[in-house]
Amino acid sequence: MLLLIYDAGVEARANLGKVTIAEGVTVSDEFRATLARVAKDLHTHITYGGTAPTRNGVTERGYSTKYGELHIYADAKVKGANGTTLYGERAAAVIIAGHEMTHRLQQLATSEYAAFRDYAVAKSGGDETVAKYMRKYDLDETDAKDEIAADFAMAKLFFDEKTIREITKKRSKLAQAIRNI
Repeated sequence: MLLLIYDAGVEARANLGKVTIAEGVTVSDEFRATLARVAKDLHTHITYGGTAPTRNGVTERGYSTKYGELHIYADAKVKGANGTTLYGERAAAVIIAGHEMTHRLQQLATSEYAAFRDYAVAKSGGDETVAKYMRKYDLDETDAKDEIAADFAMAKLFFDEKTIREITKKRSKLAQAIRNI
């Protein structure tokens, strides 16, 4: 068993900076190039494709692994900055840019991430929102705060000018950590 875990870790490290498109999924050349650039810049492996599972009545959009891999489901959808629903490649771009990148920040810059998580939780409604996430997603308090931070990043960090200005002016260490990713 230990050898299987070791082999999985070695394989994951070998794939860092690469992109895998699931069999049967068609993407544009531009999207493939964008994924390749993000994978290289974040030193991660990105897999795009598959059908999102539903857990506790909530359809997942993607996930990150402890090995630094990102998986985005081809049928993922998210609300865009203007309230419209984004699907497919556009949804994946938003998910990678915000949500999953936040989980990467969590792994690479723990003190800056902790400050961002506290900021995001406060801006998202505080303890009431934490309790809501705990119930909705069946999470403990820490995991609920992590998901709130990732969802906040997806919705605000790259798309809301007011939030961007506040972070770059008042939270320079956090802004630098994000730039370094």
